[in-house]
Amino acid sequence: MIGGGVLALLVLVLVASNSPWVHARLAAAKLLPQPEAYTELYFTQHLALPKTAIGLVPFSFTVHNVEGDATTYPYEVVLLLPNGKTQTLSTGTLALQNGETRSVAATVNVPKGTTTAEIAVVLPNQQESIHFWLGAQS
Repeated sequence: MIGGGVLALLVLVLVASNSPWVHARLAAAKLLPQPEAYTELYFTQHLALPKTAIGLVPFSFTVHNVEGDATTYPYEVVLLLPNGKTQTLSTGTLALQNGETRSVAATVNVPKGTTTAEIAVVLPNQQESIHFWLGAQS
């Protein structure tokens, strides 16, 4: 059984917690759960990604902003060759409102004679990247 003083304290806390002032103070002190802020980056049609490294290679990727605020996303599309060379093929910027999702169509021109290559999409500010391989992974 709860003592009278403890019960009174619980009632006081419950009543005070409905107060906007108390709620604001608890939130400012980080004592209330905060929503997670994050960015989703994925290949739009991941099952349809190209497999061969021949000529022009089309694909698309999607960015979903769940940061809680409008966010500007610089991005890079990078070709990584088996010899260690890296080539930035395209760059761009997406300005997304919170909750907004946008897809970007990209085309990579794979150099002649390349049998294996890795394609990466990088969001440098979020330190996020996604990759897929063309040809046999070495």
